[in-house]
Amino acid sequence: MRAFAGVFFAFLGVQSEENRRYDFAKGRFVVFAVAGLILTFVLLLTLYGLVQLTMMYVQ
Repeated sequence: MRAFAGVFFAFLGVQSEENRRYDFAKGRFVVFAVAGLILTFVLLLTLYGLVQLTMMYVQ
């Protein structure tokens, strides 16, 4: 769960230097890579959904 939080806050650009250092020191790369891929997929699906919703109201 901490990996998802770390990746999420890094996505937003608000992760503190202390948390970043902790994540690199204690975290496993695979966990962060998977969390990053999942959050990227969720972001893309959200953007796609918003575009589809917007296009539905424009037409």
